[in-house]
Amino acid sequence: MPRQPRLPAQTRRNYLSTAVVLGALSVGHCYNPDPDVAAGYITRAMDLAAELGDPDVAAEVLMARLITYSGVATHSHQVPELIEQLFALGHRQSRVDTVIAHSIATMATMNLGEVDAATRHLRHGIEGSEDLGLPVLRAQLRWMEAVIAFWRGDFTETRRHHEIAARVHEQTELYVAGSGMVATMALSRDQGLVTVGSVADEAELVQWIRGLIAAGGDTGLAGVVAAGAATTTGTPVDRDLADAMIRQWLAARTAHVWTTLGHAVLLAHLVADHGLVEHADAFLTELELFADRIAIIGQVGVVGPVAFALARLHACAGDDDRARRFNDQARTLAVDTGGVPSALRCRLLECSLQSPSAARTRELDDIARAAFALGMNGLVTEVRRIASSA
Repeated sequence: MPRQPRLPAQTRRNYLSTAVVLGALSVGHCYNPDPDVAAGYITRAMDLAAELGDPDVAAEVLMARLITYSGVATHSHQVPELIEQLFALGHRQSRVDTVIAHSIATMATMNLGEVDAATRHLRHGIEGSEDLGLPVLRAQLRWMEAVIAFWRGDFTETRRHHEIAARVHEQTELYVAGSGMVATMALSRDQGLVTVGSVADEAELVQWIRGLIAAGGDTGLAGVVAAGAATTTGTPVDRDLADAMIRQWLAARTAHVWTTLGHAVLLAHLVADHGLVEHADAFLTELELFADRIAIIGQVGVVGPVAFALARLHACAGDDDRARRFNDQARTLAVDTGGVPSALRCRLLECSLQSPSAARTRELDDIARAAFALGMNGLVTEVRRIASSA
């Protein structure tokens, strides 16, 4: 980036300090319900950085932009280009910033369905965090290792990473309990285990979810975990409670943050699970822009292809043709990127859209065997339900 030597020294100092402050304000407003607030701060900071032409200031502002929208699906497409700009600056803090950028890129590329790219960024981030002795970043990347292992269906490796990440993250004193709950929810959901932190039984789970609804407003990570539990095979959440959860989210939703897409996809599955057709259009509108994506929850959870949720919504609404089209899109994404559990779910949905036949019975048996081998006991139960309804 070329320097602008014509700026007076005092002006340069003012621009520098203002750009840094504006970048920090952008990060501080990443949860602001009005997305224009953070965007306004970062735009002004970038304008000042461009005037200065100083690589260190440019890097600080770029990092602020990356962190502001870290894990946010509406900004995933911008991340690879921003990171390339950052890498080209050669600024003083480049070694640390490079590790942080690789960490942020794992979420963006995973969300974009570029699992191999996410794996490469993960490897570079791990190497850098270990070389530089950055324990918090290494712990975050451990969660991401679990996400990729989970996507591929290696639940044993997923659990191993969860245990290490939770233990190490707690030692940093920056651990947020909700991260571990979300990670556990995602794994338990695919294994057909209805578990939420210290909640002891089904009655307590229902009471806890009712409490979240009664509190009103944005339920945050707790709402994400509740949605995961509500969409797990064998859940005690009934149709009325599911409807209340969905209505609360629709009423409270604001700008996208790092949990939004994953939460919306979970609730779309809740709509389909209970045949809440009156909510289908709202979630079709919410999710269609992300049909080519993998729904993730930061670096701690993966929910599956967005197209799969769209397929189930269309099936719920009685449009089998569109259901098949989106299911094919989801299955292609899963197969091409090694997403074995998601591919099995897509195969099961295709079976549910078919009339009973000997071929369908054989396919259901094959899905059940594969699901059992992976430890997806909830999916095995779903196979049996579909087979018995023939």
